[in-house]
Amino acid sequence: MAVDACCLNPHLSLTVDWFDERLVDIEAGAVGWQKWKPNEPTSAHWYGPDHLARLIGAYLSYDADAGGRRTLREFISEFRGLARTGKQKAVAGACGLSGAALGDLVVDGELDMKLVERLLIEMQAATKPVKAALLGIIGRDHLYRQFEAAGCEMSTFEYRKVEGGEGVSWIVEAAFAAHSSAFAGEPVARRLITGVNWSPAIINPFRSLGYQSLDALLTQQRAGNDEPVVVALHLACPRVEYTDRGKSAVNLLPAVAKAIIDVITGITARGQPW
Repeated sequence: MAVDACCLNPHLSLTVDWFDERLVDIEAGAVGWQKWKPNEPTSAHWYGPDHLARLIGAYLSYDADAGGRRTLREFISEFRGLARTGKQKAVAGACGLSGAALGDLVVDGELDMKLVERLLIEMQAATKPVKAALLGIIGRDHLYRQFEAAGCEMSTFEYRKVEGGEGVSWIVEAAFAAHSSAFAGEPVARRLITGVNWSPAIINPFRSLGYQSLDALLTQQRAGNDEPVVVALHLACPRVEYTDRGKSAVNLLPAVAKAIIDVITGITARGQPW
């Protein structure tokens, strides 16, 4: 897990000591590498009405506990591209909520979803979608170095990247290489590195790619569990939904599932080179 975390985070240096034995000692490959951070402004284009309603409800609950009263313009100001007072005023005015508090979206004890939808439409109209590249790209060079350190035969290394999303932007990156043991007569089993938003997964989260799973696809591409290969697959997306409470399986957009199938098929197209 520690090595996988460094594989998915080019700026991360990490050591692991276990009972006085140093198991991992990895220096950052790119100290200045950038990705979208939790403290950066969120984008209105990443929300649907239900998502925005949950966010508003969380703010109202917090304000009630803290004894505060947040204005609608204060709420609007936290979104990317809406920091200027002129834009905040224009959005609130277009919703017929000039000078309103966030709590004014509550009618008869419940959020007025028509107002929430109108607010979301106006915020999206006043801002531009976030380009996928701004989320943070791990990149070919970093993955190449990680695969080389893992003992791969680098003449077999392949890398693919796909960016997409008109509103909810996303990036799929994948890399593949045969392990050098494949050519030494003592092949090791496959190593699969998967992650979502730079967090390595304990269990492969890409278990549903529409009509098949990642494991089934890799087996079909002659990169199954017993093959001496290393495969990495990462998804960056600001809005990720899971199929279970343990967050062990990602519910993918059809376009993302197709991108994963395409990149995995592309990087494993040569089949077994040994």
